[in-house]
Amino acid sequence: MESDAPLDFASANKIGMDAMARMAAEHIPPVPKNYAVWYAYFSHLHPELNHAIEIISKSTVKVIGEQLGQLYDSYLHERVAEEQILVAAGNRLQETLVRAEHIILEAGAQTNQFSANLDNATDRLDDTPLTPEALKDIVGQLVDDAKAMQVQNEVLQGRLSESTQELNALKQDLAHTREEAMTDGLTGINNRKSFDIKLLQSTAEAIEEDLPLSLLLVDIDFFKKFNDTYGHQAGDQIIRLVAQTFQKGLKGQDTAARYGGEEFAIILPNTPLENAIRVAEVLRRAVASKEVVNRANQEKLGQITISVGAAQYRPDESLEGLIERADAALYRAKQNGRNRVEGETAKT
Repeated sequence: MESDAPLDFASANKIGMDAMARMAAEHIPPVPKNYAVWYAYFSHLHPELNHAIEIISKSTVKVIGEQLGQLYDSYLHERVAEEQILVAAGNRLQETLVRAEHIILEAGAQTNQFSANLDNATDRLDDTPLTPEALKDIVGQLVDDAKAMQVQNEVLQGRLSESTQELNALKQDLAHTREEAMTDGLTGINNRKSFDIKLLQSTAEAIEEDLPLSLLLVDIDFFKKFNDTYGHQAGDQIIRLVAQTFQKGLKGQDTAARYGGEEFAIILPNTPLENAIRVAEVLRRAVASKEVVNRANQEKLGQITISVGAAQYRPDESLEGLIERADAALYRAKQNGRNRVEGETAKT
């Protein structure tokens, strides 16, 4: 990534004018999110954002307002959150480094003192008659100094070790915080925010590499009735069960996310529609095969089923278009009896 060094007034003003001109040329409302995306684009401070815009532009001629909102959420909103995390982390890091600097300076002072003691012993050897008593006194002082230095070094080693542990803990905290921001708390799979980012990235890759991409939208059948009958804890158990089934049934490059409530979304890179329908059918059968037992009282809750809608991405459409077609297919699946998979042009 290029430097985020502050821009001078003239440079910042030119970037702002370029952003406004681009929005005016494409009749895009100059609302804050749209302006932020184009300002970031012309500033060249976010290579990943620029790359995504260039790929989208190849397929749609111009980047429309809906896509700008997704670009902001995927690349800039996440960056703002990360910067807040990094500020806090930077403060902790600074405190740790200050402590480490003090330790090193203290070690240097102690080493200098020991060196001065050695010089003093050398001078005494040169100036003092070497009687057994004098030699014993010099050696005894050197032994005492060496022992004191050893103790001090052990203390310093321990304090440096603590600083190292603090830095390692900071690194782990940063990774954990980022993971938490992208993970659904109930199921442990990707959350809606993570899904939005991944879908935008996946469509950009599909356009760039000329590969198919499909999307599944999933709904747990009769979930509200189930939730009302057995309670929210049992409902949460069902949501977790479905999420775990998806995780086990998908390959590495596929992404399952909790889309909202009892709804899920699954991104299938390098997968045409007919294959996506097959994947959906495998997942549908896997969920239907589960014997669900209420963990709270061991009561059998019966069969849980899902309805699935599948659609394949078209390079000339917005992401909303893809989601709408998958959602329409899901609606047909529920209208046609539930516990089934419907594709935008094919069904099973």
